[in-house]
Amino acid sequence: MRQERAERTRAALVLSAAAMFDREGYERTTLTGVSRRASVSKGALSFHFSNKAQLADTVQTAGCEASRKSLERLRDRGRPALQTLVDMTHLIADQLMRDELVRAGVRLAAERDTDCASPMHFFGTWYETFREVAAEAESDRSLLPSHAPQAVATLAISVVSYAHARHRKADAEVRGRVAELWAMLLPSLASSVEGWQFSAEGVGQPDAGAPGEPGAPPTQAPAPGAPARPGAPALSSDPAQPTDPAQPTDPARPGAAAASGSAARPGCRAPAGRSARRRLLEG
Repeated sequence: MRQERAERTRAALVLSAAAMFDREGYERTTLTGVSRRASVSKGALSFHFSNKAQLADTVQTAGCEASRKSLERLRDRGRPALQTLVDMTHLIADQLMRDELVRAGVRLAAERDTDCASPMHFFGTWYETFREVAAEAESDRSLLPSHAPQAVATLAISVVSYAHARHRKADAEVRGRVAELWAMLLPSLASSVEGWQFSAEGVGQPDAGAPGEPGAPPTQAPAPGAPARPGAPALSSDPAQPTDPAQPTDPARPGAAAASGSAARPGCRAPAGRSARRRLLEG
């Protein structure tokens, strides 16, 4: 009983700290304010966390791990890997809009100058996951062979950077813009996969009642069962509907590049630079 109470107290402190770090930042957040918000005594807070830096480390680690696990769950659905990559960017956009733990962790990583190779750095963790999934897309041939997985991962990070820059806006606006970006990009990136229509809007995204958790996938979502065919895929707002083999598709633009491979650093990726962020915001 005592251990359960201690765990509840610790969890309340972490969530309280996340809310304050998200709103106030690292410097302006105080341990007194965190304990007051959590309705916990300063002594109880000191029992769990010796200083603000340790509390901030816990918030960053908890948020980053929760985000990473939610992304991993999207990889276990038997769908083309490129669709999974699109879905991941939508999920992260949702987390940035709804989850204080994730938002606080991202802000702390920037304000505390966390090394982007650290497991507490969100963009670094997201980039590594994107790079792995893009490599899977190359293997399952949902990604056109003319594009390097590392460059595609960098492109996905740029989409997430846009969502991060606009996360205080209305949910529908951010989601709509992310979908618009993928609607422009997918025809140049994706191979046609028999029985599958790529969705720029994402498949099986979190519902409004469960921030940070993947929603249930469509009940009859087709899985890729055959080698990819040359050419661009048909894009659909209803991913559960199979591709019509008789419907022609536009040929992919030869030589189209997803992103500059030199922009990505293996094993680590920070948010988009200032000029790139400005272009995204103006768009």
